[in-house]
Amino acid sequence: MRPGAAAALIALAVAASVFAVPCGADPGAGLTDWPGSSFLVSSVLEAELTAPAPWAPGAVGASPGAGVRAAIGVEGLRPLGGLGASVAVSYRWLGYGAADVLPAAGAALALSYRLPLGGAFSARPVVEAGAVYSASASASASASASASANPVSLDLAVGLGLDARLGARNYATLTPRLRWTPALGIPLSLGVTLGLRTETAWLAPIAPASPRLEGIPALYSPDGDGIDDDFEARLRFSDARHIVSWSLSVVDSEGAGFATRAGAGRPPRAFSWDGRSDDGRLVDPAADYSLRLATVDLLGRREEAAARFTVDILVIRAGDRYKVRVPPILFPSNSSELASPRIGWMLEANKAVLARLIALFSRFPDYSIVVEGHANSVRYADPAAFDAEQRDELVPLSLSRAEAVRGALVSLGIAPGRIAARGLGGSEPIVAFSDSGAWRNRRVEFLLVKK
Repeated sequence: MRPGAAAALIALAVAASVFAVPCGADPGAGLTDWPGSSFLVSSVLEAELTAPAPWAPGAVGASPGAGVRAAIGVEGLRPLGGLGASVAVSYRWLGYGAADVLPAAGAALALSYRLPLGGAFSARPVVEAGAVYSASASASASASASASANPVSLDLAVGLGLDARLGARNYATLTPRLRWTPALGIPLSLGVTLGLRTETAWLAPIAPASPRLEGIPALYSPDGDGIDDDFEARLRFSDARHIVSWSLSVVDSEGAGFATRAGAGRPPRAFSWDGRSDDGRLVDPAADYSLRLATVDLLGRREEAAARFTVDILVIRAGDRYKVRVPPILFPSNSSELASPRIGWMLEANKAVLARLIALFSRFPDYSIVVEGHANSVRYADPAAFDAEQRDELVPLSLSRAEAVRGALVSLGIAPGRIAARGLGGSEPIVAFSDSGAWRNRRVEFLLVKK
């Protein structure tokens, strides 16, 4: 290969690499402020000069060579942020003998590791393995014979590059290499490449958590009777690695919060619950609730999942008796009328509660039933007035309501001798009479008593 041709080839390669470099951004942009994974894609265009290693067999009289190479690669993947991999293609005129060269096309896989040296400089050890192919059209007779017998050769190289940042993410590169191409009969050679390297920052997408809830009981009954007592939800995610905070909330049918758990980092795999609110109240019987799971990830994205469940009628054991907690059996104000056709929605709600009670009582055939009626006071602030209200209004009203419920249960199949009624008036409020929720005191409760 003539020196003038080699010089022209090198000039062409460097000029092409200059025009191939796009304008880059700040070298830290898009990486340092990205909370997820990021990496660099690099493109390199280089001119190459080679010469036989002085100590290599066959080096005496062998001619130098030249070539061009282009590579594209990636680096910056965690946990080895400086590790890079690239694929290179090349076309080289390999020095073979005195004034002889072999034209060869090659492809190789290269591994490197960036070592910062301070300022704009970094070193890059590199190991390269690939193959070259030569048709030997312009080789000497001896070279042609060798190349014809072995047109493809293993091509191995090691090197230590030096990168100098020119601005943004553009670098000038200088890489000495030691190369071995055995099958073509090329002696061990020393080479150096000079070129330009351009890097582009890429931000790996952060997958959404996509939370979901599994295993929630459709019917929940935290009353200790061994049936549907346990509440444990399984928390599942498509990808939980990037979650920074989470919360679990139990809300009632009106959307009001009942119980909450929260934390930072990856959520637990399961949520166990005893059925009590944050202030110790037990869930209301025969009421609908929802469990809501919310997550926030590194990007601030909030995702939610929700699942509904229903609380069963609760049977709370107290010694040899059971107290049955049911949803309110509804009565018009100052009335014991249980099934008023004038208020259709109230009638349907009471029918549903009574039907569930019949199914419940069938599980306790050895127990008698006491229906207890309760009422809400409006004269609670004056003890004397309250006593009079209790005697003259509340006890009779609560008793008539208990008897109305007893009659309805008997009509639905409960033996009359098994069920009794009594009225307690306002003597056992469950909410302070002054509270906005004092309407809860107007209720009917049930006792199961061992016969």
